[in-house]
Amino acid sequence: MIVKYKQNVINSKEELISNYGCKEFASPYRSTIPLIELAYGNNDLLKGLLPFSENAELVFEYETPVKKGEGPPSCTDLVILDNEISYFIEAKRLEPLYSSVEQWLKGGGDNREVVLEGWLEYINKRCNKSLTIENVEHLVYQVVHRFASVCKIEKEAELVYVLFCPQNTPNYLNELKSLKALVGDSIPIKLISMDITDNELSDLETRWDNKARDLSEEVRQILVEQNPAMRFCNIEKTEIVANK
Repeated sequence: MIVKYKQNVINSKEELISNYGCKEFASPYRSTIPLIELAYGNNDLLKGLLPFSENAELVFEYETPVKKGEGPPSCTDLVILDNEISYFIEAKRLEPLYSSVEQWLKGGGDNREVVLEGWLEYINKRCNKSLTIENVEHLVYQVVHRFASVCKIEKEAELVYVLFCPQNTPNYLNELKSLKALVGDSIPIKLISMDITDNELSDLETRWDNKARDLSEEVRQILVEQNPAMRFCNIEKTEIVANK
């Protein structure tokens, strides 16, 4: 198994953590934290949920450049690239749904429409659709370009949302069903929810709840010294089907 951060080969959990920006771990509630723990301290669980071989590449912050226009790449939290199948994994914990396509378009000029058209070209080609901007205005923009990233690669692949706060499941489930209704069955979409247990960061979470801020040094130290720094339970895996 090869681990990368973007294009950089990673040789240890500590090295992976050091590649993230200084603000990534300011809050102990960041979804990056349990995702790293799932890949490192609970690797057998991850393999059980999303089977992959020992030859797979695990790429954190996998970048898909925009196809048209100008803008930042779509950075999928973790992509597992294997010979037979790839998994594009988006992790969430306390994050709410982000802006809709309609809201995102209002925040910029014509270039944003061009960027979105590029994402839709990836989707339409892979899914044999003719979706337009009007068709996806109600969807969350991040969901659209994450799905487009899956569509870009020319092999079997799945989009997988992993929720570390099951209370958020209904919102993300409805969003993914709305996406599925538009794009069809060319690419499987799954949602995996789980609770966090045996959490070595629970004291830091209490401090955060009591208004302490920028706990990045403490978070990094625990993640490096404890493997695993948490476990997972109450796991549910759902194959997304379209809203009727």
